[in-house]
Amino acid sequence: MYKNKEVYKTLCYGNWLLRAKNFGVVTLRQYEACIKIIKFFKRVNKLKTMFWFYVNPLFGITARARDLRLGRGKGRIFKKVAIVKQGARILEILELSEMVAKKILLCCSKKLSIECSIIYLNLW
Repeated sequence: MYKNKEVYKTLCYGNWLLRAKNFGVVTLRQYEACIKIIKFFKRVNKLKTMFWFYVNPLFGITARARDLRLGRGKGRIFKKVAIVKQGARILEILELSEMVAKKILLCCSKKLSIECSIIYLNLW
């Protein structure tokens, strides 16, 4: 976690940000796990804050390999992923206490298969 004036360009709505440190993919299961974590914290702590996800797993990966002969179709989609580039925004939170926001973002980053960094920017 660090404060930086350049971060202002990356934050759009909130003041807490989960950002990818390296290139990777986020699967649909990981995405849903993050949503469950956020819903749990909202219910337990009675939070009325806003959350924004910038990653949406829409890219389908089929079961068949690329090196097969032509014909017989592409195969069924067995996994949906989102391709995440280095420095991409994953999740943004608006106005939360420091302890709760860090806990939510740490739990979400543990569920994801890529390294993430937590960024805080105080606008007020």
